[in-house]
Amino acid sequence: MKHRLVSAVAICSVCLLAGCGTQTTTVSDDTKGIITVSNEIKTSKESPASSESPSSTESSVSTETTVSTESNVSNETITDIYYSSDNSVSLKINYENDADDNTAFIVDGDTEIPVDLIIGRYAFAIEKKDIDGDGEGEYLIAENEGGGSSCNMNGLVIVDVEGGETNLTRYDSAYFSEILSNRITTKYDNKEFNEIDIYIDGERDQYVRSVYPLPVNEEDGEFASFCWTDIVYIQLIDGEVWLSAPAGFTHTNNRIPHYEEVFNVTAPITVNPDKTIEVGAIRPYTSSSLIDYELLPIEKESEVYSCFFDVTHDGIGDLIRVTYITADDFDGNLTENTFHNGAFGYVKVYSDLEGSDYFDEQLDKVVLPFWGTEYAYAHTGNRQVFVTTVDSKAYLVTTSLYDGQGSSYYSYEVFFLGPDMIYHKDGARLEFETETPPDTTAFFEGLNKWINEDSVLLMAADIELDPSMYYSTKGNVLNPEVYYSQRR
Repeated sequence: MKHRLVSAVAICSVCLLAGCGTQTTTVSDDTKGIITVSNEIKTSKESPASSESPSSTESSVSTETTVSTESNVSNETITDIYYSSDNSVSLKINYENDADDNTAFIVDGDTEIPVDLIIGRYAFAIEKKDIDGDGEGEYLIAENEGGGSSCNMNGLVIVDVEGGETNLTRYDSAYFSEILSNRITTKYDNKEFNEIDIYIDGERDQYVRSVYPLPVNEEDGEFASFCWTDIVYIQLIDGEVWLSAPAGFTHTNNRIPHYEEVFNVTAPITVNPDKTIEVGAIRPYTSSSLIDYELLPIEKESEVYSCFFDVTHDGIGDLIRVTYITADDFDGNLTENTFHNGAFGYVKVYSDLEGSDYFDEQLDKVVLPFWGTEYAYAHTGNRQVFVTTVDSKAYLVTTSLYDGQGSSYYSYEVFFLGPDMIYHKDGARLEFETETPPDTTAFFEGLNKWINEDSVLLMAADIELDPSMYYSTKGNVLNPEVYYSQRR
C-alpha cells in the first residue's frame, strides 16, 4: 500500500514514545458523533485533492493549508487527509503552530468524530472494519507517534463509536517493540566470519539462515544485539493489519542502533472482537532487491516469459519476467550454457510497470527489480515459482522440493510485496530423512489451496524430474499443476 504525502511545511519531529502497553480511553460525546466545527480562518488555500476523495483504490493522503493573519500574528494550519483504501472513510489531521493544538478527526460520510491521537508528522492510515460482529464498523488507525531522519514509531489504535461514546484501545510502538525483542533472539558463535544466527520463537530461522552486520569500528566493539526501538511500522493492507520493522544492531561499546538493511521482519496482526490483538508468525527477510549483478562479457540474458500481476496490491500491475542467461554464441543447448554463478536464469518483479513501455535488453539498467530469485539445474538452484490469484488478490508462491544426500527439505511460501517488505500469507516446511518420509498430505493440501485455473507457473527447476526444467513461454503458458502433479 502506498501513501502519497505532499507537505506544505517541512517539520522535524523528535522521536518520543508515549508509554508502553495498551491504553483505553473513553470520550463522551453528547452530539452522538456529529461534531460541528466553527472556522474563524480569514483566508484559505485548498488543494484540489481535499475537495473530494481520490479515485485511486490505494490508501492516500491530501494536504491543505490555511493561513490566519489576525492581530498581525501569522498562524498556519496544515491539514492532512488520509483516505481508506476504498475511500469510504478518512482521517483528518490538523497541524497548528503549537503542536499541543493539533487535532484529529475521523470523517465518515457527513460525520466528523474527534479522536484523541498522538500526532506525529509522518504517515497515518485508517480502515473501517466490523471487528466485533455487531454489524457496525470499527476504525483501525495506524497512529504515528513521531519520526525523523532515523526513526519512525507507529502504534495501532482501535476506535469504537457506540451510544454517543468514542472508545479508544491503543497499542503503542513500545508494545510491539517488546514483542519483537522477546520473540527474536540471536546466537553469535561464528565471530570469525561475523555471522549471526536468527531464532524466531526459539527455533532457528530457515528464511534468513545467518546475517552479516557490516564491519564495526574498533572503538565500537563487536556485535551486541539486535533492537527494535526506533523504527516500527503498522500497515493496513487489504483489510488486514501488519507489523513490520527493520533490525537495528548495536555494538558492545556503542548502543546506538545501526540500520544497514541487515534484515527486516513482518508479521500479521489479528484484532479480536474484544479489541485484544495477536501478533502472528514473524517472518524475517533480507532486502527484496535481490538481483544485483553484472553479466560477464560472454553472457547474454534473454526473456522467456513476462506477465503482469498486481503482487504489490496497490491497484497497478507489476511486471514479472522469467529470463535465462546464455553465452553469446548460444547454440540452443541450455544445459551447457549456464555461466553466471551457476545460474540458469532469473525470475524478477518490477513494480507498477503495467501500461508502460520497457525495453528487454535495457530494463535492468533503467529500473531495479523489486524482488527476484535465481534458478538453476543444479541442486542448489532447484526451486519453483508461480503466481496465483485468490479472492481477487495476486500472490507469489515459491517452493523448494529438495531430495539429496539422504535428506529432504520441502517448503512453500505465499507472499505479496511492499516497499522493502515481504508480507508472508501462508507457508509450511518439512525436513526429514529421504528414506523415511513422513506423511506429506497436509503439506501438499496447504499448497494446493493456492493453485487454481488462474495460476501461472513461472518456472520449476527440479533435477529429480525429466525434463528437469519447466517454464511458461509466450506461446505456452503453464499451470502449476503440470509440475506439482508429479511431486505429490
